[in-house]
Amino acid sequence: MRIKNRLYAGNAGLQISINTTDENIRNQRFSGNACSLEEVSKIMEGIIPNGRKITLNFALTDDPIDPKCC
Repeated sequence: MRIKNRLYAGNAGLQISINTTDENIRNQRFSGNACSLEEVSKIMEGIIPNGRKITLNFALTDDPIDPKCC
């Protein structure tokens, strides 16, 4: 957010790729390097967008997306 909002004065977008709400699949896909959805939530807590938007991305796959999971 510092790079997006301070260095680029809000003129940069930010995309957060989630891909699936299944933590096990996320860990497999990203070799254990994916943040948990709880960690993503904590990172984004209190963030106020400035300038260009922040996008939450879900790739089009057969992996489950459960809007009630979290």
